[in-house]
Amino acid sequence: MLAVMACFTACSSDDPTITLLTNDASGAPVTQIDLGPNKDSKGSIVFESSDEWEAKATLSDGSVCDWLTVSPAQGKAGKVSVSFKANSSNMTGDPRTATLTLYGAGKALQNLHVTQAKMDFIELDKTEYSISAEGGDVDILFTGSLPANGRVGAAYSTSLTGWAQLGWLPTTRGLQHGGLRVKVDANQFLHERQAQLQLVILDANEQVIMETDFINLTQAAGQELTSTDMSKDGEVKVLQTHTKGNAGIPLVILGDGFVDTQVASGYYDECIQRGIDNFFSEEPYASLREYFDVWQVTAVSPSNVMDGTHATAISSYPTGEGTLIVGDDKKAQAYAQQVTELKSMDRLAEATILVVMNTDAYAGTCYFGFSTDGKTFVDLAIGYAPMIYGPRHEECRQVMVHENAGHGFAKLGDEYGYASNGKASQSDIDELLFFQEMGWMINVSSTSNPELVPWSHFLKDSRYANDGNGYPLSVIEGGYTFTQGIWKPTEESMMNSNQNGFNAPSREAIYKRIMSMANGSPWQYDYEEFVKFDLAHLPVNSAKTRALQMKQDGFGILDKEELKKRPRFHEPVFVNLQLNR
Repeated sequence: MLAVMACFTACSSDDPTITLLTNDASGAPVTQIDLGPNKDSKGSIVFESSDEWEAKATLSDGSVCDWLTVSPAQGKAGKVSVSFKANSSNMTGDPRTATLTLYGAGKALQNLHVTQAKMDFIELDKTEYSISAEGGDVDILFTGSLPANGRVGAAYSTSLTGWAQLGWLPTTRGLQHGGLRVKVDANQFLHERQAQLQLVILDANEQVIMETDFINLTQAAGQELTSTDMSKDGEVKVLQTHTKGNAGIPLVILGDGFVDTQVASGYYDECIQRGIDNFFSEEPYASLREYFDVWQVTAVSPSNVMDGTHATAISSYPTGEGTLIVGDDKKAQAYAQQVTELKSMDRLAEATILVVMNTDAYAGTCYFGFSTDGKTFVDLAIGYAPMIYGPRHEECRQVMVHENAGHGFAKLGDEYGYASNGKASQSDIDELLFFQEMGWMINVSSTSNPELVPWSHFLKDSRYANDGNGYPLSVIEGGYTFTQGIWKPTEESMMNSNQNGFNAPSREAIYKRIMSMANGSPWQYDYEEFVKFDLAHLPVNSAKTRALQMKQDGFGILDKEELKKRPRFHEPVFVNLQLNR
């Protein structure tokens, strides 16, 4: 009997066995273990061993696998459960695999494969960037791994687009090394400026599935400067000559707060050109631009400090009283009269003077109500437009359009009400009616009667059931800076929040003024001709267009509520002054 037992033991040692048992729903033994991408992801197997056993995890080159823990790693004969745990998250950019070999009596009896999925992640090189006032390229570097059909995107403070341009650096496949290049403009303003960014991972459905810490950009303030060379002051450049109409509509643009070196460097010209392009950025101006004569006048300021105590060419500055700007209208007219064609009072009386201010203060004010004889009011208007957040920023465009294209040229009223103003008084209504007798402010009404509002004809026209600026035409209370007692045509428009195009009554007013000034008395307004033109040149919702472009580029707005918190621009100022002689 003892001999038989000895033989059985010897035979068992010579032929050790390890049998994998089922531990999944299919009923089949597990030979492939899949772990999640995160650290401490777990899996397990069950087997039966005829002898003492050992488990070892190795990589494809035969070395010990350092990212996988096997527990227990050895044991006695019998039924055994072994678990596996990932020691780290898989941030290699690809799935990683180890071979788990089970040994019995020193012999390799079973091989299993353990695969850890790759982790989708994004890590920043750093989160704080200090930039000199001179500007330059800032590369925000990252390492990351993306899901299938995923991509890296960026969200940013809206202010950043006024003084920087964003673009992507090349990225590698698998474990991605790439970055976002921020081309930062020189800081011409006299204060430090800051912005935040955040990189994100977007999945195939453009949903954010992961985001980084905030990235802080800080640019040093520009310097206070003074001019020593005034030789360019008063220089005139023709930017555009009309190609349609009998007479060009005069438009003069100049800058305030720019010193000689900023003129010499081309910064002045850049800001002026952006200002003109902004003026013509909305319909119907965009499609009727060829009716205008446009001149640039160089105004060299002694100082670039716009605070009311330092000397600038036109003495304009934000007062700090809400969004009010004051300036020397006579100086602005004098610069406009450097244009030979505008030395005539009749031509100057038709002009709109656009003043681009070398400050990024959130403000804007238009002045009109000039006369040649103290009685008859003319079209001349002077609009002061700061470069809010910088020359390229959307709000810089909006203030130019609202103040100069809306109030200045077209004499449109504001389509919002200040809470402090409450209900319009009879004197306020009388003032509005006075303006409307001159054909001004026809986009607001002192009556709510749909038959009597200046845009009643649009309300009866089914083609304008939903106006081209995205809001239905109606009669809505709140306008001319009053919350009650004055009505407007649409809930939103360029003359309200500045974030939409002009509504139909405003577009009609602009069209009438352009066509009558360009063609003179022979021209007669025809509503159907306007409708034909208007429906072919409806405004483009700039906010939606920008949002689509940002989505295509992988960029988005970090502070989406910022624009909604902005105060309204100051109401236009009726000066009741005579023109320069």
